Amino acid sequence: MIWGTIKFKCSKCDNIFTAPNAEYCASIFSTPMPCPRCGSIRTMPLLAYLNPFSISVYQKIWEMMEKNMEKRK
Repeated sequence: MIWGTIKFKCSKCDNIFTAPNAEYCASIFSTPMPCPRCGSIRTMPLLAYLNPFSISVYQKIWEMMEKNMEKRK
């Protein structure tokens, strides 16, 4: 489900950008959106950077997404 748009921050290049806010696997977390500057999927909502728990959850999400991308190659 898409909830509108939200500001994301890229953990690779620190770019802040607006993208669709889609739920991740029927959870309260937003699906990481590719960074328009560097293409990294290691992004998360800007406000999530304020919560250490959210950062650790997004690190696991990024790892799972990267594994899935590797399988597709």
